[in-house]
Amino acid sequence: MHLVLLPSLSVEERARPYQPLHVDLEDYVRNSFLPIAFLVAEKTLLDFDPLDIDGRVFLDLLHFLLCHPALLPQQIVGDEVYNAVEALWVQYGLPSVDFEDLAARFPSMLTPSNPSSTVQLTMLPFSNPVFDRPLSSINTANIGTDTEISFDGTEFNMPFVDGHHWHNHRRAILPKHLGGEDAAPQDDWQRKRQLRSDQRLMSKMQWQAESLTGALGRPLQRITIVSVPQSSKRAIIPQRATQESSKSKKVKKEHVSKAEEIRRQHAAKKQTDQNLSNATWWLEILKTLNELSSTASRVASVERLLNNSRTDQGWLAVDIQLYRLHLEFSLWIEHPDADSNNPEKQAEVRDSFTVTIMRLVKDIYERGDLSPAAQSVLETALHVLGFKNYASSFLSASPRTNNDDKKLSFKFVKLARSKSASPIYKFMEITEDPIIWQLRLFGQYMDRSMDSEYDHRVSFKPDAWQRRVLDSIDQNHSLLVVAPTSAGKTFISYYAMEQVLRASDEGVLVYVAPTKALVSQIAAEVYARFSKDFRSGGHTCWAVHTRDYRIHNPQNCQILITVPEMLGIMLLSPPLAQVWTPRIKRIILDEIHTIGQQEGGAVWEQIILLAPCPIIGLSATIGQPEEFNAWLKSVQEAHGYQHTFIHHAHRYSHLRKYSYILDTKASPFKGLDNFQNTGRLHFLHPASMLSFGGRTLPPDFSLEAADCLTLFTALVSQRDRVQFDSDSFDPMRFFNQTALLTQKDILGYEAILRDTLSEVIAISDPHDESSPLNAIVRQVQDPAIAEMTSAQQNDVPSPKQILSNLIHLVSDLHTSGDLPALLFHFDRSGCEIAAKSLVTALDNAEKAWQGSSPQWKKKLEAWTEWKAGAAARANAASKLLKQNKRLAKDAQEHSEATWEESFNPRDPLPQFSFLGPKCSKSQLDEAIRDIEWTSTPRWAITALRRGVGVHHSGMNKHYRTAVESLYRMGHLQVVFATGTLALGINAPTKTSVFCADSPYLTALMYRQCAGRALMDAAGNPINLFGLATHLYYTEPSNFAIVVLLRSGAIHDICMHPSMETAKRELLILLCHLFGRRYVPKVYTSGMNVKLLLAKSPSKVLLPPLPACAEKVLLAHNKEILRVFKGYALAYAAEHMAALEADRSLPMSKKVYSGAGSSPSPFRTYLKSTSIAAVARSPFVCNSGHNDEFANVEELSATSRSGIQLRGHGIPSLQHIIANPGSREKPFPLNAYLLDFYTHGQTQALAAANGIRRGDVWYLLQDFTLTLKTIRTSIEQFLQSISAASGASAETAEENDLADDLDLPGMDDDEDGETNSFQRPVGASDRDWRVFEVINAITKEFDEKYRAMWA
Repeated sequence: MHLVLLPSLSVEERARPYQPLHVDLEDYVRNSFLPIAFLVAEKTLLDFDPLDIDGRVFLDLLHFLLCHPALLPQQIVGDEVYNAVEALWVQYGLPSVDFEDLAARFPSMLTPSNPSSTVQLTMLPFSNPVFDRPLSSINTANIGTDTEISFDGTEFNMPFVDGHHWHNHRRAILPKHLGGEDAAPQDDWQRKRQLRSDQRLMSKMQWQAESLTGALGRPLQRITIVSVPQSSKRAIIPQRATQESSKSKKVKKEHVSKAEEIRRQHAAKKQTDQNLSNATWWLEILKTLNELSSTASRVASVERLLNNSRTDQGWLAVDIQLYRLHLEFSLWIEHPDADSNNPEKQAEVRDSFTVTIMRLVKDIYERGDLSPAAQSVLETALHVLGFKNYASSFLSASPRTNNDDKKLSFKFVKLARSKSASPIYKFMEITEDPIIWQLRLFGQYMDRSMDSEYDHRVSFKPDAWQRRVLDSIDQNHSLLVVAPTSAGKTFISYYAMEQVLRASDEGVLVYVAPTKALVSQIAAEVYARFSKDFRSGGHTCWAVHTRDYRIHNPQNCQILITVPEMLGIMLLSPPLAQVWTPRIKRIILDEIHTIGQQEGGAVWEQIILLAPCPIIGLSATIGQPEEFNAWLKSVQEAHGYQHTFIHHAHRYSHLRKYSYILDTKASPFKGLDNFQNTGRLHFLHPASMLSFGGRTLPPDFSLEAADCLTLFTALVSQRDRVQFDSDSFDPMRFFNQTALLTQKDILGYEAILRDTLSEVIAISDPHDESSPLNAIVRQVQDPAIAEMTSAQQNDVPSPKQILSNLIHLVSDLHTSGDLPALLFHFDRSGCEIAAKSLVTALDNAEKAWQGSSPQWKKKLEAWTEWKAGAAARANAASKLLKQNKRLAKDAQEHSEATWEESFNPRDPLPQFSFLGPKCSKSQLDEAIRDIEWTSTPRWAITALRRGVGVHHSGMNKHYRTAVESLYRMGHLQVVFATGTLALGINAPTKTSVFCADSPYLTALMYRQCAGRALMDAAGNPINLFGLATHLYYTEPSNFAIVVLLRSGAIHDICMHPSMETAKRELLILLCHLFGRRYVPKVYTSGMNVKLLLAKSPSKVLLPPLPACAEKVLLAHNKEILRVFKGYALAYAAEHMAALEADRSLPMSKKVYSGAGSSPSPFRTYLKSTSIAAVARSPFVCNSGHNDEFANVEELSATSRSGIQLRGHGIPSLQHIIANPGSREKPFPLNAYLLDFYTHGQTQALAAANGIRRGDVWYLLQDFTLTLKTIRTSIEQFLQSISAASGASAETAEENDLADDLDLPGMDDDEDGETNSFQRPVGASDRDWRVFEVINAITKEFDEKYRAMWA
């Protein structure tokens, strides 16, 4: 009867409380009836699909039958259900049932009651001018009284004004007319110091800007923008000069005035004079080049000339590039293996030179401005290489032609016979079809454009997707752009910046970067690109604002470059909301995918939700971009902004993966000049890395040109086993034979090969070694990789193995021309250890060579002898100067520099250094001088001299900036980095090496929501509002400390008679709230803890919360649950009709509506006694739950569909107050902050507390800033008390630490000492004691922290 009845019941009717049975009946049901019933059900009741059993409905039915023994079963459940039960009873020949006898034996214990929810629904009282109008539609008929936790410890409920800096209350953030203060007047010494600091800053920015280049690899050209009158309404971007072909458009004949004609004549004369000057200069250069001893030295000289801006325009640029082409052919002819009898050597040389020559030819054609003589040379070059048919397509694509019959300034090497035009050097012609050659060798140099066209808004030919971006910015749309690294996203930010700068003098664009390294680079690039002349003083074009430092005033600039945390604080500041926030016209969120990271992701989300303007989101890697864009679009459209999503999936730069096989017995390194490539670097074809358990290709599977060729060859070998039209897809038939292939061509071919490979996967058994797929994998796989067993391929090498092979890996990259390289290690200490290991290997090898080399000893003796004669030479020159000044001057001018003058025996030798070939010793020395005064360790400076750098957030910013610039300029060729250099940093590299695996990969980060705990009954922010907002990224700990201050719990702790005890207890409390890190359970075993305590000063495990604080937090946590439960109940009660009915299961979609079933007394009983929950899901009520919730997690997990509650968005303190070992706190907390405060030893934190060495600096800095924020908030509160009582607190001038601790010219946002802060009039003993304790903790912790790296 129970089984037949259930399908006709609704889910609400099945929401039952538990009804106990008579004790004897319960024993019988449990031990006799149910075991037999389940066995029978398994064998005979399989027709019930699925078999649905509800124990609570079964008990209620049993109770109802026992309470009404005189009624027949059909009278209880209705005829429909009874007939179905009767049919089953007859089918199985079961005996009749006597319910009267059962009722006599076991009387029912049912007590009539209505278990419906009786929770009083209330709305929370709230009033605020900002929110009253938007919330006016909410029904407040059920408004009740909002009970508050009683706070009787102090008066922390005064109105709050956020007018001061969050780390230092003595620095105002408002202008004077809004309550701020003018800067204190400076004396002469301070002005000179500030001027010197500004000069150093600008010098540093200029040097960093010079290392940056534009899209074409040329130095950035600064644009000067004039101040905009107030009447101007829209930005006008001037048209850019483009290289559009004259054949593309018919231009109407323009009217030229007399004045314009004169100007043009002057310009033409100036160009003629320039051409004559260039011709004379170039002939002199050619004469000098011809005097050089070798072709290789001429090539090096010409390469340097090509970096000269003078050689970048007109006929001179073409002439120099043709001369470079001439030298390359000459080098080939001179090469000993050019016409070798060994075919392999000859082919290797031919591949190398043909690639270089075709790159030069392609560049010259793309530059344009070709004379007939230049065209003839290029046609001959193509002919001798085997690309004769390509000349016409090259010429037609060239932007401009020059009909001037200007001859070359030099004699080009003769490549073809004069009469027959046949090639002189047969070895130069490629031995394969040009299409095959391009696929095999030229893939990375193919044209990457996608439907590019000229556009007057930018100085390059934007692709179609880039033009869509420009249109969206012009239309003031919100924008999300997802495009791979190097695809061309950079221009987006700067186009938007220029628009804002040209529109007015007041508009602000905020550029948000996830790391300080990216902030520094963008600041330098903005400095290099833009300047603006403002009519009024005090305004700047740009500013930088991070937690550590500021450059310029962030409120008086037009381009603010910052990190997410700082923008979040500024958007939450009420005073800035009046004067600064309305000026924001655009927010650019670079690397927006970091919203998904565990640390800091919620801050990005909050910025998006608070943004008062359209945003531009940029990213190269967003998982499921369509889903993320749907959310972003909903937010932006809710704010009233149209939104555009642009997803460009094609990468411009080639990413080819390799595996380096480590040598267990690495040979000693003896120098780069004698190094032979080990051959341990092996290519990983994309098809060889397929996960063969899957039945489809991964969505990110991609093939480069060479990969397509090898995969086609492998597919051809299996054409008898798979359906593959090898003739149609043969590259020599598929592609155009008269023009160079483009990336767009390769993408079309790749799509066909992908589809074919998908079909091969579908018909192949991954476990069958002879399957077509495995046969293809074996063919494309590197033989050395194929010979390795699965265990060998998946073996994780030890750190010692990696370090011993590191010098050979980098040397292999050096010999193969694959430097510069970034070597990623996601552990900061790992980066430093690897860099030290590499430098040590170079240093040891150099010392060994110097100790055994006769040449070195001879050179050192010669230099020593030369140095000893320096005094004699100086005397001789002085005498000559006295005798005849003119003769002395002539002698000085004609004297040649000797090698001894630039020789320094302490400098690393080239064969023991990875300095770039274009490295300037003077520039390197200058960069090192600029950072020697900082806290940069000596080993890091020594590494720079050998071309090795380290980049992670633990290194000081001066050193990081130097590494970035030196790497971009080509001085450093090896940089070890964490993820700080992976997020958008402009660091052109040939190779990326991953030195170790890491668990610190991207993880989803939960979002944050704001609470109402910091408003008074009228909706005004209370005095500690600033503390919560300035620490909002620590939520819910920021709310917890406010509650503890308001309740008086912190006062009770601080009032302990012993100052030391008070400091310790308060610090324990703060360690429970901030900087929380867990200790693994296995790490805290009794024996291990004893060993750690015996060997280390650290206590490792954090003591429990002080009892008074725990009591307050428990009460506050209950209040949080009460508040959000009240919201859920009130919302559900008001919108019950609109809420989605919870009647279908999420997976099977089976609906339990109870519709269509006939009424019966039992169903009437079920409806009248069911649990009538309002907020709880009816399915959960089936287990007897009503609208009483044990915790926030239960509330969010079991609430009704349509009630938008997310547990991670509610500021619950459950994880703080939970006991170690519980579900909310599975592991004990690490006492590393308390231990550091106690002993100040960073080594102990790593050895005993298990904190990674690379994380120590960051964690301690973060906690230091948190302490200063708390102290500043308390100071502000005490001053507000003094102001309310008519008194004024003494203030002291802030210590300026910029020259001592930070980059010159940057404002240090950390405050100085607060010894001068005196007790304000009106401050109570308890309040003042709190300040004394927190001030003492802050000072002592900060002193230990600074001593760590001073």
